[in-house]
Amino acid sequence: MQGLQVRSVVSRYGRWSPRSIQLATNVPVGKIEVMEVFSYGCIACNGFQPVMERLTRSLPPNAQIVLVPASFNPGEAWPIFQRAYFAAWTLGIADRTHQAMFDAIWKNRRARRQRPCDPPP
Repeated sequence: MQGLQVRSVVSRYGRWSPRSIQLATNVPVGKIEVMEVFSYGCIACNGFQPVMERLTRSLPPNAQIVLVPASFNPGEAWPIFQRAYFAAWTLGIADRTHQAMFDAIWKNRRARRQRPCDPPP
């Protein structure tokens, strides 16, 4: 069975004890998958981008990064950003647009929250 080994599990006495748990995954044996769950609307995710860039450059050849767009705040109301990531991924341009989306929102402040009835800026 392919899977991930997790080494920290609480025993019935409440102490941490080493134990191996197999979680199902479709990552082939010998491959490493690093998954980042992010939101373009998350300031912490934006601040984490330099760390992810360094991590990406330092990964071994048998490793891959998988990005998963999410909405951490129910009030965020920005599902368009998740759709934008998947559209870019489908078109094969996500590598070029990923940082540009963060920059547009947090650096250039181009994405502003609007009510549905507001006219375009």
